[in-house]
Amino acid sequence: MRHKHYVPKARPDPEKARQRRVMFFSLFMVGLMVFSMFAYFITSPDSANQLEYGDYEFEYRDLGGGAGVLVTDINGQEIEFQSLPVQVTGLQMDSAVVPLLRSAGQIALSSPTNLSPEDGAMVDYARLQLGLSIPRMFNAMLEEDERYQLPVLGCEQATPQMPVMVFAYSNTTGVEVEGSCIIVNGEARDLMRAKDRIIFEYYDILNDGVVVE
Repeated sequence: MRHKHYVPKARPDPEKARQRRVMFFSLFMVGLMVFSMFAYFITSPDSANQLEYGDYEFEYRDLGGGAGVLVTDINGQEIEFQSLPVQVTGLQMDSAVVPLLRSAGQIALSSPTNLSPEDGAMVDYARLQLGLSIPRMFNAMLEEDERYQLPVLGCEQATPQMPVMVFAYSNTTGVEVEGSCIIVNGEARDLMRAKDRIIFEYYDILNDGVVVE
C-alpha cells in the first residue's frame, strides 16, 4: 500500500500579493482622475498645445472602463501621470525638495504598514512611478512588519546622502522638508497630484510651480 506524503502548501509571498494589489488598484486610481483631465481639455482655450511641455510630450491613454492615464517617456521609461503640469502648480511644495533629491546618493521611499489595502495600493503606485522616473530610489517601511522584507527607515535615519521620502497619508496636501526628510501629505487624488508635482519639478517641467517655457 502506497502512503501519501503530505506536501505543505507554499506560503503566499506578501511582496507578490502587494504587487498584485498595486496593479488592480492602479486601474481604479487612474479612473478617479479621468474627469479632471477631460474637464481641463474641454475648458482650455488652447488644448491642442497643452500636451507639450519643453522636451516632453504627454499622450492620453485610454485604459478602458472609464480609466485613463497621461503618459510620457522619461529616460527610456514610460511614466504615468494623473495630472498635467498646469493642474498641480498650486500644490504646496517646499523648494528644498528637488535639490535634496538631485544631490542624494540613494533615496528611500517609506510608508506606514497600517494602511488599508486601497490606501496602501495608492502609495505603492506613487512609489512605483517615482522610482521609474527618478534614479537611485528604493522602497522602505516606517515600522517593522514580518510580512515585508524591506528596510525600516524614517525621518530619524534621513541624511543628505540618503534622504527619506515619507508618505504621510492625510487629509492635508503638500510636500514639505524637515532636515533631510521629505514628507508627502495627501490622500487619493491629492496624493497622485503630489507625486506628479515632484516629478515635474525634478525634470524642470515646472520650476517652483511655474511652467518652464
